[in-house]
Amino acid sequence: MASSLASNAANMIARKGKTIVWTRASRTTSATPWAAGPAVLDSYTFKGRITGVAAQYMTDATILASDLMVTAGTKATDADGAIVDLAPRMGDTLRIDGVDRAIKRIVPAADDNGAVAVVRMFVAS
Repeated sequence: MASSLASNAANMIARKGKTIVWTRASRTTSATPWAAGPAVLDSYTFKGRITGVAAQYMTDATILASDLMVTAGTKATDADGAIVDLAPRMGDTLRIDGVDRAIKRIVPAADDNGAVAVVRMFVAS
């Protein structure tokens, strides 16, 4: 049943979700260990459902009623077309409708066995 929850969530989001670009800045290695290499932007795409923020998530001053909540499955696609785990971090950005938005909070939702079924990301509006 646990995999059923993840699979049902992924199917609903895939059918009705919007394509979102997830971007992460990373550093390449450098020939000298004391100097960081140049920044590289890694981009991934995934389907997500975009809604307003429910009152239950506005528990402090960081999440506002005007922010957006993105609900996504646990997989994304990289630039080469490979399927990767969707593992957002603070500092990553989501491009929604051509606008880059900062991630303010990440809330994974687990199924009965503790496996992450969906990820909720709260982004600045």
